Amino acid sequence: MAIREVSQEAIKKPVHAANLAGDNDIVGRGVREGADLFRSWFNELSTVAENGGGAAYVFVLGSMNEVLKTFDMPVSFPEVNALQTAIRRVSRDYLNEAEDYGFSPDICGYVKADVAMQLAGGKHPMGTIPKPSIAVLTNACNTYIKWA
Repeated sequence: MAIREVSQEAIKKPVHAANLAGDNDIVGRGVREGADLFRSWFNELSTVAENGGGAAYVFVLGSMNEVLKTFDMPVSFPEVNALQTAIRRVSRDYLNEAEDYGFSPDICGYVKADVAMQLAGGKHPMGTIPKPSIAVLTNACNTYIKWA
């Protein structure tokens, strides 16, 4: 992408959303690019799952993502997977499935949503989540150990 030249007048002019309304390169760019990144990430995970591969399940906080990616290890963030089900308004189905399986209603919803995803063969609104082949976690939430 080429960097656009900005005139001195534009630099001095205050920036308001109304001034940018016609500029599709700026308004909504973060949302568009973020959505593209999510689609790309879930597509990669789906490909791994379809080929029978596994992924590293990691806690978002302190995930060592960079180290895992160095070894070409696909990375799945259970919290992100669970949040995406909530955004798409299907999390209740996953939570109910996990509770029907025997998980208590007071257990973390992230855990229950991901357990239910695996019970459904990795089925997720954005694709297929591969099975865990390794769990990388901290002691911030001891429930993560049950994902692996």
